[in-house]
Amino acid sequence: AQLQELHCPVIYTVPIGALYTPKGIGKSFENPHIVPMINIYHYSGDRPGETFDPDVDFSLDGLAAMASLVERRVDVDAVFESKAQVYDLCKASGGHLRFLMQMVREACLIAEGLEHVKVQDADVTFAIKQLQFRFEREIPSIYYEVLAKIAQEKEQVDDFISPETLYITAVLEYNGESRWMYPNPVVRRSTLFQEALIKLSHEQQTEQS
Repeated sequence: AQLQELHCPVIYTVPIGALYTPKGIGKSFENPHIVPMINIYHYSGDRPGETFDPDVDFSLDGLAAMASLVERRVDVDAVFESKAQVYDLCKASGGHLRFLMQMVREACLIAEGLEHVKVQDADVTFAIKQLQFRFEREIPSIYYEVLAKIAQEKEQVDDFISPETLYITAVLEYNGESRWMYPNPVVRRSTLFQEALIKLSHEQQTEQS
């Protein structure tokens, strides 16, 4: 109530999780604006039945937009062996800018520690792995079944765990003409996620037969 009593224009920024808690901000403030991820995929979610391969179907425009943000902060030609490495980091970020910058910084620090002249492929792989391992430590094992269902449905699949996956950014939200969501690319690398996805596919095949 005190935040709403200020007699001046104010923009409040909050973590997305604040909107999904039982006492969410949305109950006090109308129409919160959710900043979506930069859509790095060739997928929009507005065509029913549309499918895509998240390891192949990337949006060149989305990746270029992410890469340009790195180029504003880093002399890519001087720091990286190839621009393809920057694009690999962009793909692993899922369109999440903070994750991208964290991985860029990690790759640079590893390269410096190993006295590499420039960031090498192994440094990029290591940076991505570190973010993956962080999520593996934080995500409860019971969440992976839900994450697999979200990967298939591209939307929330329950009222409890789905919001929590958004809160911890294990799932990222995209919107434009329509709203959709997808598991974080580094989470999809996890063995537990892959196993949950295979198990879900087998269960669905069994039901159909």
